[in-house]
Amino acid sequence: MLRCCGATDVGGRPDNEDFYSILKLEHKSGIYHLLAVADGVWSCDAGEIASELAVMTLIDAVRMGLSSLKSVSRESLRELLRDGFRKANEAVCDRSKTLPEGCDLSTTLVAALLDDNGRGAVANVGDSRAYLLGDEIVRVTKDHSFVQELIDAGMLREDKAFGHPHKNIVTKVIGMRGVKPDLFNIDLGDKDILILCSDGISDVLREEQIKELVLNSGAENICKHLIEIVKPISYDNITVIAARVE
Repeated sequence: MLRCCGATDVGGRPDNEDFYSILKLEHKSGIYHLLAVADGVWSCDAGEIASELAVMTLIDAVRMGLSSLKSVSRESLRELLRDGFRKANEAVCDRSKTLPEGCDLSTTLVAALLDDNGRGAVANVGDSRAYLLGDEIVRVTKDHSFVQELIDAGMLREDKAFGHPHKNIVTKVIGMRGVKPDLFNIDLGDKDILILCSDGISDVLREEQIKELVLNSGAENICKHLIEIVKPISYDNITVIAARVE
């Protein structure tokens, strides 16, 4: 059985432009879980509109898509996420047209769609991340960011990326016409923990620090503990979801 927790906090910002959701979905083949974290990109104080709209559109798309399936496979879960991200992107782009000139809606989005045994898929656009913690911590997703492009081009070492002055420049977001998510398969073992988070956490904690904090937290207190530790040192909104199989 998959157990999940989630939490968000305004952190070092005056308003919270992050949004998250944990949703349990029933299908004749079993129980499925949709987890999503979005970090709205500030523009004319509309970041929170973009993040909530993206997540809620994703939820509606996955719920309707799942209900139409006769059977569920890993590939169908990937396709549900792919289609949900497409519709979320269209919704944010369309809403952006209603804003005054110069105001754009955009948001990062990372999501997981898992069965009750922790098997499924992860999708992302932007720099909100998914981590898999077991004996080691593995970053499941790859940032769509200027710093990641420097790393890919061999112009910046991975170990020098943390704290880079341009780390917050994202190169792909929900709200860009035609944007598509990256998709990854995920399988949670008995001792694994899946973490989805906004950069309010990943910008201030190195991956080994995240691992240590998570593994030293009780199963029911992972999200609360991470927020408590990060809040005094983060200049951004802070959002986290944790999932594990029990």
